[in-house]
Amino acid sequence: ELASFASRPASAIKTWKNTLLFTLEDETTGTDGLRAPQFGALHAISAHFSVGKQFDPATVVLPTGTGKTETMLAKLIYSQLSRVLVIVPSSALRTQIGKKFVSLGVLPTIGVIPTTIARPRVAFITTGIRSLDEAQTIIAESNVIVALPDSLKESSPEALAYIADKCTDLIVDEA
Repeated sequence: ELASFASRPASAIKTWKNTLLFTLEDETTGTDGLRAPQFGALHAISAHFSVGKQFDPATVVLPTGTGKTETMLAKLIYSQLSRVLVIVPSSALRTQIGKKFVSLGVLPTIGVIPTTIARPRVAFITTGIRSLDEAQTIIAESNVIVALPDSLKESSPEALAYIADKCTDLIVDEA
């Protein structure tokens, strides 16, 4: 069973340091691990941002069924991302992907991360963020914010600007 949530988002991040194991799945030996496309994507993302492109967007394209969401989860833990805004195209995906961030998906089960790390604190944005105070609370309490474009569009401009300014990373899932 995965550890509980940390009391604060920063406390969760501290438990993630140096915990992701780059173990490659091997079906012939029954070894659990990351699938080859996930393994390659994580290395490509890391290479992109390690050569002075911290502010240049990176596009990762993975075939259906190869584990895009698990790749997002692994990136969160591996890079100890402070605060991630994840934009998804539908309510169903908001729920599905948000729950995966809460549980860290299959990563603990396949031994890629230890069960002793704290789970990220996840906010689900289902309606517009109406005020700066609400945005500040979301930022103060979350490692991951999952939202639809329409929910963000309904937000007050001040609240949206605050969220955008305080999120360290943006993931857009177009699936």
